Amino acid sequence: LNNLAEILKYTNRQTEAELCIRRALSIDESYYGKNHFAVARDLSNLAGVIRSLNNLPEVEMLYRKSIKIVQSTYGQ
Repeated sequence: LNNLAEILKYTNRQTEAELCIRRALSIDESYYGKNHFAVARDLSNLAGVIRSLNNLPEVEMLYRKSIKIVQSTYGQ
């Protein structure tokens, strides 16, 4: 889903890309839990798509969540 979302993003289909990444995020959170690197990756990917839609407050929140997961997993 993340790879499909990348293609959709670069073909100017951000809304479809957002749906794919949100689905991947939901799957990964269910499978791995909310503090897994796969979830951090999905959050970062989602932030990239949302950035292209110019929703900067959500972008900041998504990046901060992603960073928090990575730091808690691998240290600061």
